[in-house]
Amino acid sequence: GDANIREKLEDIQIKRDEKYVIEAKEIAKKQPTKEHVHRARQLETNLVKRQVEVLTVREERYPSDMRLKLELAALLMRFKKWKLAIPRLQKAVTDTRIRGEALVRLGMCFLQDHKAQLARHQLEQALNEIDHESNPTMYKEMLYMLGTICEAAKDIEAAVKYYSMVLAVDYGY
Repeated sequence: GDANIREKLEDIQIKRDEKYVIEAKEIAKKQPTKEHVHRARQLETNLVKRQVEVLTVREERYPSDMRLKLELAALLMRFKKWKLAIPRLQKAVTDTRIRGEALVRLGMCFLQDHKAQLARHQLEQALNEIDHESNPTMYKEMLYMLGTICEAAKDIEAAVKYYSMVLAVDYGY
């Protein structure tokens, strides 16, 4: 019944399952049959579901761990559970060490939940937190999303600005 021992066991099981997923993906890549591809996807889906279960319990045990909330929200986003991810990300934003990533993910959730203005606000805040050197992928995604939001809102000047910022760091994006 010791929670610390249970957590160590869960971590070992998750690491083992991650290894199985990697192996299944390699097999599916070498032999892309319907069965192999399906098996790899199924293993990955089961792994993510298990990770969500484990992190949900841990979130209750460690309510002030913002990195845990961010990690759980990222997993929930993979299942398109925007409304479950949003409150966790809103709390994670308070941790200055992960604020930028939490803001970008929060913007993504709001955008998927058809709240473009909220998404734009979060992403514009993230501009001060994320830079190309520290996280190039997220930086480009953030700017591209801002460009598409502004374009849809007919704010062409802002859209061109954000798209130009993407092109300045990755012309082929």
